[in-house]
Amino acid sequence: TPSANSLNGDVILDLVNKHRVSIGKPAFLKDSSLCSMAQARAPQVHDELYGGKKMHSGFYALNLPYWATENIAAYGSEEQAVRWWLSDYIHKKAIESDAKYSCAACSGRYCSEIFTSFVKK
Repeated sequence: TPSANSLNGDVILDLVNKHRVSIGKPAFLKDSSLCSMAQARAPQVHDELYGGKKMHSGFYALNLPYWATENIAAYGSEEQAVRWWLSDYIHKKAIESDAKYSCAACSGRYCSEIFTSFVKK
């Protein structure tokens, strides 16, 4: 379970949605199955960033039957994480994509946000 000082995935989703609306895109709809996935992924992010595991390996291991992408981060605040994603082309592309659904979750400062429209592969 996230500690009291854990970053808040809902704050991240809100910041991402504010950005989307500012560029004329619809806000992502929060999806509970993506929230469950992001909650499971967040504790894995540390080992992918610092423990020698391949980045996003836990996400790819889910072998989802639909197209989806993930942003991961480890920052001291939700604003820092979203600001970094928006400064990086591939992460910004996920945030500004035509996906309809998203959810973010954090474990401590380690966060995962997943994006999809549930289009079958």
